[in-house]
Amino acid sequence: MHATTPGTDDQGGRTEDVTFTWDDAQAERVHLTMNRVTDKADYERGLMHRVPGTDTWPLTLRLPTALRASYGFTPLGAGE
Repeated sequence: MHATTPGTDDQGGRTEDVTFTWDDAQAERVHLTMNRVTDKADYERGLMHRVPGTDTWPLTLRLPTALRASYGFTPLGAGE
C-alpha cells in the first residue's frame, strides 16, 4: 500500500484539479479525508473508486489554488 503525492492540473484560475491515488489490493473501499473538504460535512465527496482490474484508487477533486489542508487515506474492509 502506498499513497502518491497529489498531481495537479493548473486551470489557470482560482481552482485546479488535484488527483490523489492510493494503491491497495486488500481494500473494499477507500476514503480520502481532507480537512474542510471531504470530512463530515461532505463525506461522500471523499469516496474513491478502484480502477477496474488494478489495485489503484484515484480521486480527482477541483480545489481552490490557495487551499492548504491536511489529508489522509482510510482503507475500509467489507461492512465498514
